[in-house]
Amino acid sequence: MISGRCFLFFLLTFFLMGIAVASLISCNAAVQQEEQFKAPADMLYMDYQVTGEEERGEVTVRLVFRYGGPEGRGMLLDTSASVSFDGQRLKADSSKMGGAYYEARYLAQGFEGLHEIEYKDGLGKVYVDTFSFPFFSLISGGLPAMVSRAKGLELEINGLKEKDELHAMLTDTSFYGRGIDRLDTLKEGKIVFTQQDLARLKNGPVHLEFYLEKERGLNQTGRQGGRLYLSYNLSREFILEE
Repeated sequence: MISGRCFLFFLLTFFLMGIAVASLISCNAAVQQEEQFKAPADMLYMDYQVTGEEERGEVTVRLVFRYGGPEGRGMLLDTSASVSFDGQRLKADSSKMGGAYYEARYLAQGFEGLHEIEYKDGLGKVYVDTFSFPFFSLISGGLPAMVSRAKGLELEINGLKEKDELHAMLTDTSFYGRGIDRLDTLKEGKIVFTQQDLARLKNGPVHLEFYLEKERGLNQTGRQGGRLYLSYNLSREFILEE
């Protein structure tokens, strides 16, 4: 005879398996639903997004072909069309909210250098775009474990050009603190937070994040146009004291 605990265990196991199967079926159904309608190439807006995080150590390439413009739903390419990244043909996936997309993930280490996105439409026309990913880093030893508010904080950034803009966010653990949230321009390769800046933070643990975002038009597009969006994130923590 099955005990109550065993029965609950088997019930929970079957429940979790059911969720997994339903998720898989839902994903496949979403892709199949997108396959019911494939837009012509001249109606597709090419939305190329390449994002990375230092903490995760990877870069995600997501290519979306939006119907009718930048706000359109992501569409599957015609079977005679294809898209590839650095020579690797990408497979389609789909989400209920955004529609179809083509995605691949790569290790950040070794991702430096020039990359190529190639889209071939159903008529054989080829659209090629190249880019280098905007990695950046703090100079080794640039952020001490303890930071004095009175002395301020000066950080030297490696890998960026003069006058490049970084989105800087510094937050403490206080509930009411607004912290620091601003765009900073590199000057002589450095970003400076003065005593007055740090006065907006409470003493104790501080979380620091830098975001670099770049966006430009594509070199080759169809009638609807397109964009290349690049984003990289770096985060650190330190203790703020007087």
